[in-house]
Amino acid sequence: MLFRGTSATLTNDLTTYRKIEAMSREYAKNPKRNMTDLLMLIGELERYGFVHDKFSQPVDSMMSILYPASSDKHTLASNDFPVNADIKDYEDQIEIFDVPPTNELWEYIDNNEKEQFVQDLRNAIQLCLFENGHKLIQDVDIFHRLIDMRSTNKHDMPKYLVTETD
Repeated sequence: MLFRGTSATLTNDLTTYRKIEAMSREYAKNPKRNMTDLLMLIGELERYGFVHDKFSQPVDSMMSILYPASSDKHTLASNDFPVNADIKDYEDQIEIFDVPPTNELWEYIDNNEKEQFVQDLRNAIQLCLFENGHKLIQDVDIFHRLIDMRSTNKHDMPKYLVTETD
């Protein structure tokens, strides 16, 4: 089987597959659009029954693990406390302490982290698609696995597409 745009064949060598897969990623230049597209993908996969209707729960948990400061800000805001406060000062008063949905977590991500957030979201979705997401979230090493999936080689970074809607 040939991969689009390559002459490599499908083998049991996951390293080859990951290199091919990484080279074929294409994103819009707008990180918010990319995040929205990925969340819409989850919605469509749920809608057509390819994944469980609670598929997004482990994805949301993984993103909260990767971005604890943003998750804390969401928790503070959800409880009507100042978002820039130290969450430890309000631990006894917090009533709502849920894992935020990824689209709500996004609002508390620093601008300089947004592109990485999109790549991390893609990786979390990938892990949940090919493994049991609810079991993954119980894995204490999930944080390290997601960090290891980050692209550090400039050739593994996504290609950016420019469209009229960017």
